[in-house]
Amino acid sequence: GGTAATADAGPPPLEVWGAELAGRLPTFPFDGLLSDDGALLAWMEQLWRFGFSVVRGAPTTAGQAEALCRRVSFLRPTFWGSTFEVASVPNPANLSLTGHALTCHTDFSWAESPPGWQFLHCRRFRGPPDAGGESVLVDGLKLARALWERERDAFHVLSTTRLPFYFKSEAQAFLHHGTVIELDPRGSSAVDGMPAVRGVRFNQANLAPLHLPDADDVPRALRAVHAFVRTMRAPDVELGFRLAEGDILVFNNRRALHGRRAYDPAAVERSLEGCYLDLEEFYSRYWSLREARLAAARR
Repeated sequence: GGTAATADAGPPPLEVWGAELAGRLPTFPFDGLLSDDGALLAWMEQLWRFGFSVVRGAPTTAGQAEALCRRVSFLRPTFWGSTFEVASVPNPANLSLTGHALTCHTDFSWAESPPGWQFLHCRRFRGPPDAGGESVLVDGLKLARALWERERDAFHVLSTTRLPFYFKSEAQAFLHHGTVIELDPRGSSAVDGMPAVRGVRFNQANLAPLHLPDADDVPRALRAVHAFVRTMRAPDVELGFRLAEGDILVFNNRRALHGRRAYDPAAVERSLEGCYLDLEEFYSRYWSLREARLAAARR
């Protein structure tokens, strides 16, 4: 329903958030998302606004994250496959497949074009409430703003210096140089002069040795990285929460950094099923749904 004026109000404004969001997470009921385009558009507007959403009440059977992702568009496959599992396993290929804490990061920082949206379906989470395993998110826009206010030099270095990110396994080897803070050339600067920020790219575990054109820039770049991590862990910046079985956490991998608090696999069963979606597929579906709503409002 609504009028053409309200239907054509444009996308929702971005909401920058931090730890204060813990008591009011953006959530959405799973029921209806797979069949109702109006619900799908409302959920996508929530994702646009916050950069993440917790979808509640999905079945715990396999394939729910993929089904929800396909309601938007097709999946972004990677060398992990179309979907992947995050659980503690013997002989893990990376840290996510253990019970160790995961420092907040963006996935595929070493890729020229990292996946846009990540879907993580909590299929199983059993254990004492204080046993760990909570999800952690950091809003890259909040982090950039905090750096601008608290560590101005670090902001300048990380938004102008292309740092090397590297991943290697037995079958693959990837290297990409990119800025940790990606500026938006089309955006408007803030009143205090802070440039508009489009997103972030960072994974401490994949940061390669720094070989910058000027060797004197290396210590400054390392200080900037340390400031980034220190600010990322600040109590007002880091948002922690525990997923329930049936929750699907969906977040913008170019905006939100994600991590996990440590847990003991002997005391906690925790299994997530995930998949990726490219940013352009999300925006294409969003604008198509919006135009359909606008056309319906004009009739």
